[in-house]
Parts: sequence; C-alpha cells; structure tokens
Amino acid sequence: MLLSSCQKTNSFLEKFQYSIKSDDKLYYSNAVHSPHTFQTSFDFLDAGIVSHHLYASKYMAGFFHSIQKVNTSIKTIVLLGPNHFSQGKKLISLSKRQWKTPYGFIKSDQEKVEKIIAQVKNSGIDEDAFYHEHSISSLMAFISYYFPYTKVVPIVLNFRLTWEDSIELGTFLSGMLQKDDLLIVSTDFVHDKKNDIIKKIDQKNKNKLLNYQENLESHQISQIENDCRKCLLTLFHFLKNKNNSEGEILLNTNSAEISGLDVLATSYFFVFYGKKLSRN
Repeated sequence: MLLSSCQKTNSFLEKFQYSIKSDDKLYYSNAVHSPHTFQTSFDFLDAGIVSHHLYASKYMAGFFHSIQKVNTSIKTIVLLGPNHFSQGKKLISLSKRQWKTPYGFIKSDQEKVEKIIAQVKNSGIDEDAFYHEHSISSLMAFISYYFPYTKVVPIVLNFRLTWEDSIELGTFLSGMLQKDDLLIVSTDFVHDKKNDIIKKIDQKNKNKLLNYQENLESHQISQIENDCRKCLLTLFHFLKNKNNSEGEILLNTNSAEISGLDVLATSYFFVFYGKKLSRN
C-alpha cells in the first residue's frame, strides 16, 4: 500500500509521516545501489534543486550520493517543495513528525521548525498538508539511505503564498542555516509538452537558474516554467545572502528522453549551488 502520510487515529501512528513505499526497499534498490554518477567542481554546497518524480529515481539517488561526497557531515536538511494540492490550512506548512522510510526513521529538527514558526509569518505546523504530498515523500527514502543521522525540516508552500512572504522565508533561512545544514528545493519544471518544446523552454530556465542574482524579482521568477515558483524565489533570496555561491547544472533532462518515447513529458533539473573553496 502506497502511503505518503498518516491518516489514522491511533496515537502511536499519528507520530509519523510516511515516505512513498515506506516498507519497500526493493522499490528503491536499483536507484540507490546504482545511482547515476554526477561530477561537480564544488568543494562545499549551500543548496540544491532536485526532481520529485520517481521516474527519475536513478538521478535522484545520484544527486544525494553526490552531496554525500561533498558535504560529508550534514546536520539538517531543509526540504522545500510545492503543496501540489493546496492541502491543510497554512500557506507555509511544516511537519514536526518523524518520517518512516524503508531505511528507517528520519527525525524532524524540531528546534529549527520552532524557530521558523516563531519568526516567519503565515507559517505553522500543518501535518495534513503532507498527506500524499510527493514533493516531500518521494525524497525521504533517499535522505534516509544516504544521510541516516541527518534531521529534516520539511516545508511545503501553497501557491497562494505572496512573493513577499517567499522572500522573507528565504532571507530567514539564510540566517538560520549554518555550514553543516543544507537547503534542498524539490521541484519539477516543464509539464505536459513534447521534447522539442521542452528543450527550448528549459534553455531559458537554465539561464535563470545559473544567474539567480539577476532574477530576484517576482516578474523574473514568473518567466520560469516549473511547479513551485515561490520555492525558487525563496531559494534565490537564500542564496543572495550566501556570499559567492555559484550555480552548477548537473543534469537537465525529461521523462521523454529517459523513456525514449515521443510523449508529453515533464522536465527535470538537478542543480548544485556552492563554492569552490580551493580557489580561495
């Protein structure tokens, strides 16, 4: 049975959220045992962008495997994604529950969750927002496998959130997260278009992702075709306060390229934002 969060009334079960296929290691085994190999020039990472479409699971695994090689000790991962179905009551929804995955449980960094709720308006605990929310639940197994002792701060943004509140969240996170923390944005890009059209749109998307310093305004973010523009605005203002953080596209592909079929597809970016410390 595929579950992404708990909906039962039993007091014990209410303490947990569920990853996709939370009891099925076999579902993830090919990806985590044979992840795609990414090469990066960075010595340190501040943030990243990853897909939440499990059709790209070997690349998702490779993304986290590559993080493991660069930032060898991560205390907390803030995982930011869209609230696809506008569930729950908050515009910025956070979870304090542990997450059950095939590789064990991941704990919430409750101290950081409380700091966000106390300082960022329109934020709050809203466990209902995570029910079947694949922007978060599709990634928890990979985090658990590659970072079993890392805590998480899951956040989903409702599309009704204002641009100003997205900027406030990004600015606050830049001050709260330390060198042993990481911000990861879970988002997919072009949806339901043919490969040739996707490639043209993604070339524009790529330029904006790499030149985030020039795309800090809402009208500029609105030109990016993806499923959580507010997430990207949050990310860009987070990076604005991280001195000398550069962007690096690890991979841009889409589901048609992966399948080899001429079908309507979704596109994915795998991106690192970091620093080349060896240059300093």
